[in-house]
Amino acid sequence: MILAMLNLLLQSFIARILCRRNVELLRAVNSKQFLILFLFIIMVSGCTNHSLEQLPHFQDISYKHEFKVEPYICTAVALQKMGFEHACQDMLMVAKRENDSEQLYVLCRMLFQKRGTSEFRRPWIGGAVFLGGTDYSDWPLEPIELVDGVPFVISRGYTVHGALPESPEAYLKYCITNCDWNAFQYQVKSRDELNQALNKLLISTKWKHPLEYQEHEILAGQVK
Repeated sequence: MILAMLNLLLQSFIARILCRRNVELLRAVNSKQFLILFLFIIMVSGCTNHSLEQLPHFQDISYKHEFKVEPYICTAVALQKMGFEHACQDMLMVAKRENDSEQLYVLCRMLFQKRGTSEFRRPWIGGAVFLGGTDYSDWPLEPIELVDGVPFVISRGYTVHGALPESPEAYLKYCITNCDWNAFQYQVKSRDELNQALNKLLISTKWKHPLEYQEHEILAGQVK
């Protein structure tokens, strides 16, 4: 009974945070009290696994328009608060249980960083179809570009020929073994901060030609 009530409390709280009109609520709450409650419920119920599986997909974004930045930012915040070991354990559990957990590719690019001078390679998920005439060299964290801590998907989708794509579990294990936990601390963003990040990306000098209307909408839709 107590566990169910705690789960309900956390789900209600997160739902209010993720609501665009109430994103400032997180900043109004005593962070220490929230962290204690959040970590306790994670430990006893594993509710973070459920939230990972519910993250929107990012592939074929030009057709499905599913990807949104806010849930990924909130999830990254929660995983960083759990710490490296517990966060990786939770992500591995999701990867083993869900064969289609492509959300982990994005989370890995957010939560890990290259170790020293070694490479932090992209996931082998096919050939990317980039926006704005760009290429792999323009986006070192493909499939995303981080703008002030906001992760934007910068490809229309992926083409796969021949070999099967690298599984989310395999890529996560690669990151755990060969990369470092990211020192950058993610924070929940206000509506204005999300729009500012979008505008920075839209005027980036990386674009090889002016963005087409659909390309603009693909990026703008990620913060709506």
